[in-house]
Amino acid sequence: FNFDLEIYQGAGAFVCGEETALMTSIEGKRGMPRPRPPFPAVAGLWQKPSILNNVETLANIGQVILRGAKWYASVGTEKSKGTKVFALTGDVNNVGLVEVPMGTKLGTIVFDIGGGIPKGKKFKAAQLGGPSGGCIPVQHLNASVDYEKVAELGAIMGSGGLIVMNEDKCAVDMARFFMDFCQDESCGKCTPCREGTKRMLNLLTDITGGKGKAGDIELLEEMASVIKNAALCGLGQTAPNPVLSTIRYFRKEYEEHIYEHRCRATVCSAMFKSPCQHTCPIEMDIPSYIALVREGRFEDAYKVVLQTNPFPSVCGRVCDHKCQSKCRRGNMDESLAIKFLKRFITDNAPRPKTEAVPVTRKEKIAVIGGGPAGLTAARDLALRGYKVTVFEELKYAGGMLRWGIPAYRLPRNILQAEIDDITSLGVEIRLNTRVGRDISFKQMEKDFDYFYLATGAHKSQKMRVPGEELGNVVTILYRRLRQDMPAAEEEIKAAEDEGIKIEYLIAPLKIDGAKGKVSSITCQRMTLGDFDNSGRKKPVPVEGSEFTLNVDAIVAAIGQVPDMSFIDQKTGVEINKWDCYNVGKGYKSRTANPRYFAGGDAETGPDTVIAAIGAGHQAADDIDAAIRAANGEPAYEKPALEIIDVPLVIDEESIETPQMPMPEMHHDTRKTNFAEVELGFSREDAMKEACRCLRCDASV
Repeated sequence: FNFDLEIYQGAGAFVCGEETALMTSIEGKRGMPRPRPPFPAVAGLWQKPSILNNVETLANIGQVILRGAKWYASVGTEKSKGTKVFALTGDVNNVGLVEVPMGTKLGTIVFDIGGGIPKGKKFKAAQLGGPSGGCIPVQHLNASVDYEKVAELGAIMGSGGLIVMNEDKCAVDMARFFMDFCQDESCGKCTPCREGTKRMLNLLTDITGGKGKAGDIELLEEMASVIKNAALCGLGQTAPNPVLSTIRYFRKEYEEHIYEHRCRATVCSAMFKSPCQHTCPIEMDIPSYIALVREGRFEDAYKVVLQTNPFPSVCGRVCDHKCQSKCRRGNMDESLAIKFLKRFITDNAPRPKTEAVPVTRKEKIAVIGGGPAGLTAARDLALRGYKVTVFEELKYAGGMLRWGIPAYRLPRNILQAEIDDITSLGVEIRLNTRVGRDISFKQMEKDFDYFYLATGAHKSQKMRVPGEELGNVVTILYRRLRQDMPAAEEEIKAAEDEGIKIEYLIAPLKIDGAKGKVSSITCQRMTLGDFDNSGRKKPVPVEGSEFTLNVDAIVAAIGQVPDMSFIDQKTGVEINKWDCYNVGKGYKSRTANPRYFAGGDAETGPDTVIAAIGAGHQAADDIDAAIRAANGEPAYEKPALEIIDVPLVIDEESIETPQMPMPEMHHDTRKTNFAEVELGFSREDAMKEACRCLRCDASV
């Protein structure tokens, strides 16, 4: 047996989409396909009989010869035999060449072999098959990586390129990047590939540049279909794959780019001033108020914050600060403490005075629910001259801000002060009033013209285990791992500092007790199985692992759902299978009844404070627009904001400096009371932290 190997440098083609094109490139000519017949087996390379195979195929020949065909066929799946070598790269801890049996799950390659995603980021998708491959999203981590399944998902094996992408990657920009490559590599032999890929690239460039328009997605799909069916070689036939697969799995991102000029990954910079502001659901002008803190102008900073956020003191304490997850300073050392700086402003600057706004509109609006979404909408509508009445079932307004967050995280006087600012505008809040019980919908529809349903999600979910209805107080177990917990890392650490023991991979089976009092809970240990649609591994029971804990009481802290028992079906407002309000197709807050609008947790399911505030802003816009449209009035023009001179100071050199730590009450002390745990930045600490801002909003 003799094997001679000769290596030739081709004539500049990185990708040859067809075998005769590759042979032409090896001959030193431009890599373009040539007519067949004659076929390469008759007259191929240098007009000699030729057979073309890739290196990976040739590498398998030795093992087949040494171990036999039967052994080789025993590896892999029924239709995809043997192994596959992947060039694993991208947002993954362990990069390099990996060889796995055909049929290995994608999640196994990414997480078990690749070591998962760096810095605790979430897995978003994997590009499989190189530049003309396809995108496989998180919900298919359990997919078998073989030829049939990969093709079914819209990708190809190709040469084994496997690029892992985290949540910070934009699906639309990714499609544009790969289309740019394929268009550049197109040889020009056939018009569908050469001109079609160029046209698709132009469309994608427009979309990522904020110039997309209605119909672009459908046009991309149509052109992709034409190119796939009419191109002469494999490059052209597969070039549309990244576009088709991203539209298939991430169509919402395309729509956000086109209709909302929003890139959730903060990659397409033409759409935003700074990543932090763009990520914020209410688009707070974060760079401006941080720049003002740096200069010691705290009162002006407060004015900037209030331009979009009616609850800045609240958000400075309990916001989930999505803005910080996109802070570019985090790529250097640690993200900016945006939330804590917002709190510092409200703690240290005088609160701007609010005065009653005269009612200039005849329409009366009822807001049902006194949480952040309802109060935000009421504020916005009052500022536009509407008479707004908020109906709150409980004795105080605030919703889950008051009843779901403990006082040591959100002091009640802080919350009440910001609610008082809203009522001082002229908003009326009727407490202890449950709509449907204390006042009928029939009466409401006589008294008011439009309604905003913002009733939140405050009803606790059930564990669905026997004995759940027995009484009293506290034991907490978690059925997944620490990194899977929905709680913020700082909250978990704070609990551990206070001596709370957290048991992982445990699920309840049964609660026992007598005379209405709990005495024990039977649990079962869990192990991790396949991935779920969120990219987390599902907990699977371990047989024979049951055990019993003696407890005095149990709290079920497994989330909330909206309570829709009050709604009158005669309103025509639809409730979906998740017990949330249904918003009409094509609308953001209007329901099937044009007089009723809905938002916040009652429409989306449990979400964050800042998301609820954003929903309130949206509802106010929609209600006002509906009223003006019904009256034949022009659209509302928001008054010009007060012009505040914001200094542009950028350090010539940024030195690595960690985030300023938040001073906290010692854990031994805080276990004895309900005083606020986080003590707030000092003036010096706040100004130092503000100096870390890179001013991503600056235009050069």
